[in-house]
Amino acid sequence: MVRLGHGLMVLPDKPNSVPEPVAPFYGEILESHIGYLRPGSLSNANLQAADKKLAEFAGKKVNALIIDLRSSAANDFAISADFAKRFSPKGKTLFTLRKAGKQDRVFNSDRDPVYDGLLLLLADGDTAGGGEAVASALRHLDKALVIGQATAGRAVEYSDLPLPSGKILRVAV
Repeated sequence: MVRLGHGLMVLPDKPNSVPEPVAPFYGEILESHIGYLRPGSLSNANLQAADKKLAEFAGKKVNALIIDLRSSAANDFAISADFAKRFSPKGKTLFTLRKAGKQDRVFNSDRDPVYDGLLLLLADGDTAGGGEAVASALRHLDKALVIGQATAGRAVEYSDLPLPSGKILRVAV
């Protein structure tokens, strides 16, 4: 298991496990022209809050945007792709999920960007899953500069397999 890193984990049984806390969305305008967004947990509710805040930024002529992905994690890559679409050109591939023996899932931007100015992403070792996918997609499309530390390295989907002991074996697929 040590050699596989985050690709294989043993978790406590589900009834005793504590659900991960949902990190709230936060946004504000700094210095009257810099937008700051912390999407928190990439979820539908936080995505709607981000849309409202981005609309507010457009009205206030924000010319730079900082997106704080530190401690952001998401297991739903579709929501992560929806978030990245707000900053990427229409028709571009954001990222692809590959599964052995199955068809690849390709996530493309199917809308015009909401914001097209200077974009800075903050990342750290707790940026995982969908947050990593967003950072990577926007960096590779030359839309953003990523600042901070290396991310967690867990931009993968997992399958949970019950073990006879009651524990769960989580395997990267």
